[in-house]
Parts: sequence; C-alpha cells; structure tokens
Amino acid sequence: MVQTARNQACETTVTGFPGRGDGKKPSNQSTAGDTGRSRSQPKTRVRQAARRHRAVASGPKAIDDRDTAIATVVSLLDASRRGLWLYSRDLDPGLFDAPGVVDAFRRFATAGRGNEIRVILQDADAPQRKNSPLLALAQRLPTVFQFREVEDPVDRSYPSAYLTTDAGGYYFRTLGHRFDGEADLHSPGRARQLRGAFMAVWERARPVTEYRALGI
Repeated sequence: MVQTARNQACETTVTGFPGRGDGKKPSNQSTAGDTGRSRSQPKTRVRQAARRHRAVASGPKAIDDRDTAIATVVSLLDASRRGLWLYSRDLDPGLFDAPGVVDAFRRFATAGRGNEIRVILQDADAPQRKNSPLLALAQRLPTVFQFREVEDPVDRSYPSAYLTTDAGGYYFRTLGHRFDGEADLHSPGRARQLRGAFMAVWERARPVTEYRALGI
C-alpha cells in the first residue's frame, strides 16, 4: 500500500509538481482545517506519534491522521540544517498552527545558522484573516521567512501541498487540505525533486508585499 502511495505521489503534472494522476481521493476523511477536533487531542498522543514516527523513520511512510502529521513536521524541522521549503494553500489551520509545530519552526528560525524558510501560498489573505501563529512568528523573524503567492491559474489549481528540507526529508500530501500523505525523513532524491518543483513556481510567484507592512 505504501509503495502504491509512493508511486502515485511521484507522478508529475504540467506544472512541474509531483502529483496524483488517477484523481482518486484517499479514504481517510481528516482535514487540515478541522481545528475544533484538533484542539481536543491530548499532547501525549502527539508525543506518542512522534516516537512511532522516529522508530520507523527509514523509508517512506503513510501519514493518515493529525497527530502523526504534526509529529512528522516536527521531526522534519528538527532534522533540517539551513533550508526549508513549504508549499501550502493557506498555512493549513490544524497543522501549521499546532503549538508543537510553531515551536519547531521557532527553534529552526532562531538557530543562528543563517537559516531560511521559503513559503509559497495559494491564498495569502487567509493566514492574516485567521491570525495564523506561524505568520506572527514570521513577523518577528523577517530575515528568515520569505513568502510568495501563486498567480498562474495552473498553479492556483494545484491540489497538493508539501514540506521539504535540505536534510533530504519531505512530507507530501496529494490533497493539500487533508493530513493524509507520505513522508520520509531521509530521501534526498525525492526531496530534490520537490525542491526543484518548488523553485520553478517560486520564480513565477509574486512576493507577498502586503506582509511587508507587517514587518515580514
């Protein structure tokens, strides 16, 4: 099953992004915007998911719930050296606003190694409307965070989302509004593929100048 998910995630679209070509949606119904349920999850479950993820970190693994998604993002951030690349619809409420994730971004951003975080958004207004804590963190660290928003209609319709790192890790979600996807803490080839796709869109995306008024 994991191999099938990996094969599907490695297909490419005309945008240069890896994507899913069969149009099938995963059966899991968890969503990145389900903040009501997500806030009720005990922190112990997140820690347990983190331990499980580290214990099976070798090779691509299926991610199918919020706790494991959070643990995966934290593990990726903690393993990163100097570079992170995040492609997101709107900073994904329920995932990138989780306290553990925000703390991991803070650790990375304040490590003092000249670290850089590049973020491509499909909707740059949404994080401001929703008072995203990650955006608030970025406001305090404008030399680390860079934001751009897609303009090309093809890019705007791209359904997936992902995070990749310079340590060779990635977390790819075929449908960006859901948690379920695939992750690997060390897959340099796949990470390079995602980073190359990211940079192609980055070059044609617009800087989010409205964030500059916030100090970003």
